[in-house]
Amino acid sequence: MIPRVTSFTSLLMSAFLGGALAAANEPQGVEAVAGTPAASRLAEPAALRLCVDLTKKLRPVSPLLNGICLNEANDTDERWADGKFARGLEEIGVGVLRFPDTTHTGFHWQSPGAPLWKDLWETNPDSPYYVADRSTLRPEAAMSVDEFVAVCREIGAEPILDVNFQSGLRYGRLADSLAESLALVKHCRANGYDVKFWRVGNEPFQYSAEELAAVLNDWVPRMKAIDPDIKILFNAANHYGGKHSHERWRRIFELAGQHIDIADMHHYWRWVYPPNPAIGPTWERFISGDEVPLIEDLRNATSSGESARALREMVKREFGRTIDVAITEWNCGPVGSYPMSSFMYAMIHAELMMQFVDGGVLIACRWPGTGPDPRRGSKASLFHPRSKEKLPPWHTARLYRDVLVGDQIEATSSERRVPVLATLAPDAATVWLMTLNKTADDLVTHIDLCGSEALQVDSASMVPAEGAVASDHAEIIHPPTRIIGQGIKLTLPAFSLTRLSITVRH
Repeated sequence: MIPRVTSFTSLLMSAFLGGALAAANEPQGVEAVAGTPAASRLAEPAALRLCVDLTKKLRPVSPLLNGICLNEANDTDERWADGKFARGLEEIGVGVLRFPDTTHTGFHWQSPGAPLWKDLWETNPDSPYYVADRSTLRPEAAMSVDEFVAVCREIGAEPILDVNFQSGLRYGRLADSLAESLALVKHCRANGYDVKFWRVGNEPFQYSAEELAAVLNDWVPRMKAIDPDIKILFNAANHYGGKHSHERWRRIFELAGQHIDIADMHHYWRWVYPPNPAIGPTWERFISGDEVPLIEDLRNATSSGESARALREMVKREFGRTIDVAITEWNCGPVGSYPMSSFMYAMIHAELMMQFVDGGVLIACRWPGTGPDPRRGSKASLFHPRSKEKLPPWHTARLYRDVLVGDQIEATSSERRVPVLATLAPDAATVWLMTLNKTADDLVTHIDLCGSEALQVDSASMVPAEGAVASDHAEIIHPPTRIIGQGIKLTLPAFSLTRLSITVRH
């Protein structure tokens, strides 16, 4: 059964609890706890305690975690013409855009317009890559590299470009693929596009480590001879967990590690296809709290953050190199194959984002971004593909906009089904606190700040489940805030993501 929750209006009415009558004329929603007198006004004890320790900095927070993937087939000129997608991405502070997300099938930047998962180099009519009717192609309508870079500049996002070697291996035309890719690097350099991040291929899992190393050892020096400032991302395996992926990553770094600047993984929580609710990604499994960690990859039983840390540690231990890790595709997958609402996806996304920060991930791009996987639907996207309505994942992404700054600091929760993330802004005067309530209860919450004095709550924003979690609609709600002293007390709505901005004095 899909649980229903109380409305946010009723939560605000109960936020003061026993102290509401005594402060009837004061703002409600987030309450000050300035020592015993204020605390004594609260008739109900806290059901949840959070502790934020400003003296314990954990790691820098990358501003490139709120990224998305685009591709030339879905992201057509027609869909982007009214500016809604660009404005929506700018509003959530998208830090990076990846293009295209289909290089393993057939991206040829000088000949755009191929349908999704097709390759214009394919000549075999029986191949799934074959384009049967080329008269229907509209290359002028497809997003081009120049148009993609223009979007990045418009919204202030870093571009990531993929180059395609897999068509070359598939059709015995590797020299043609190399020439095509080098021409793209030259094109971007000549036009001053300042594309720093380049992915070589995409999910090339059918090829051996030796075959992939040969491509890297040949291609990357040629690419960097054109632009020595570029950084190379490589996706040897989607995970770092289990014997196969451990050995594959180790072998790739042994043979060609000097040409990999950023190790790239793809994480879809509990990817099981064909769909199998017994082991796949379901809402019930997400909120149960039975899994530790609560978001894990089925095959390696580690979280996204743990997987990223383990890969970095292996490269440092065995090869003496310090590398960054990216997750340039992520979601709850396979997207659309399980009966979940857009709101449910949004809550799962919120926890995955926490894990990326925990793991010190440099870059993260959700897939799909503006449009659906046409085989499976659009509920996990940021926007509805036709109406362009901002879906619940957009709203949770919006809350992360200001949080991805400065340093992550230690934050703990007394309830494992309420994960928490805290960051300290570069000025050391603002703490951003994210809490994800995965329970069906409205939790009276006390927040302790260690190593500082809280001066005020500057903003409190929530994405609650207004009514049923089965909804495909959500809104960001801004409850009133109050000046505080030594702590904060508030009610976290059932099934909600809450962000607080707290001004502190050390």
